[in-house]
Amino acid sequence: MGTIKYVVYRFVWKNDVVDNVSESLSSRGYPNPKKYSFNSSAEDYFDSVTRDDGIEISTRLDAAYTLGTLSATAGQGIFVSMRMDSLMSEAIDKYHRIKFGGRDYSEGPTETD
Repeated sequence: MGTIKYVVYRFVWKNDVVDNVSESLSSRGYPNPKKYSFNSSAEDYFDSVTRDDGIEISTRLDAAYTLGTLSATAGQGIFVSMRMDSLMSEAIDKYHRIKFGGRDYSEGPTETD
């Protein structure tokens, strides 16, 4: 049974979650992840967005909600927490590649291409 769950997670559910989160980041106008120099995890990125006064409040509130959700998974065990952070980090990377072409952060018109 564990093998079936892993296969479903790895090849079906994971890709859907990554795609949905990446699309959500884009539709809510999240900034280029490279804007924040110390983001080594999804929690770091969402925390940085929450604290960024230059971003619309609706995006900051969404980031705060997502950060709370990630923090809540810590209570479900280390493997659940690691899996969720991995999914979110992969979605952030995908968002960065699609929306910003993998470019570093820069102020100005190239940020909203």
